[in-house]
Amino acid sequence: MEEARLVDDLSQRLSELEHKVQTFRHEVAADFLRYYHDLLRDIHPDVALRIRQSLAKSLPNYPDLTSALTSLDLEADSRAFARPGSGQRHLSPPTAASTTSGS
Repeated sequence: MEEARLVDDLSQRLSELEHKVQTFRHEVAADFLRYYHDLLRDIHPDVALRIRQSLAKSLPNYPDLTSALTSLDLEADSRAFARPGSGQRHLSPPTAASTTSGS
């Protein structure tokens, strides 16, 4: 049945795109945490704690990133988020593969 195949194709594509969005959110959150740890590296621990607490309070202002940021640890060492062999990386949204299914 043509209709069922089209629904399956579209559902599969939505699943692929959802995965790309989740991956991108995680990468962006990890990139932010690397930046965060780089900025706070030489800051006195008491000041860093206050900054971390303020940041945690502001997370609801960033609903698209909150789930990804809260799944990562603000206290973790920034090396946990480093990509081997990469310097500073500027992330861009994942590109959608231009696949077409036969009609």
